Amino acid sequence: NIIHRDIKPENILISKYGQVVKLADFGSSVEVIETRDSVALGLLNSEGGRVTYTSSNEGPGTLTNYVGSRWYRAPELLANGVLYSYASDIWSFGCTFAEFVCGSPMFIGDTEQDVLDSIVCYYSSIPTPIQTALNSRGLKINRPSVRNTFHTKLALLSVEMRSIIQRTFMLEAEERAPAQELLQELSEQVSQYFTDEAFKKNFFENEIKSLQM
Repeated sequence: NIIHRDIKPENILISKYGQVVKLADFGSSVEVIETRDSVALGLLNSEGGRVTYTSSNEGPGTLTNYVGSRWYRAPELLANGVLYSYASDIWSFGCTFAEFVCGSPMFIGDTEQDVLDSIVCYYSSIPTPIQTALNSRGLKINRPSVRNTFHTKLALLSVEMRSIIQRTFMLEAEERAPAQELLQELSEQVSQYFTDEAFKKNFFENEIKSLQM
């Protein structure tokens, strides 16, 4: 039960031939310990210890908003900054996965307003509660003259895979697909293309050849 809070390409470690993938840098992570009456949050430190405090049983509660690299922050981090949960990691995962596929970041910007403008380009409407929260932080919903589409941005993905990733980009956190569901669906998609023997032939051999060039 950990909210990583800084998922991005730089924190994904891949072994030389791609057979091992690990998530790194848990320096900003928070551990959520759910009990019957409360949710205890423990900030993981470099020595492996925790500094814990308790919030209400409604969820992880109030956290710092200065987490995660700006381009990978979920809307709720931009909107209210301190009330978020595991779903914020799902958004960051979607941004990271899409960047690996597309070769460029999804939502870029030098400021939070720039990032918000980049996000808004992909949506025909923004839910009123999110607009209100954003406005309360001094951020504006600037409607673009030309909209982007996930279909165009994620064109290299199959229809099925594109549909899965788009579910990580739901503006309202509670509507995003949970991690276990995403993992199951991604595994089913990947297994269609990479059996053990096919993986060795199509990935390892090509990887070795590319290293020899």
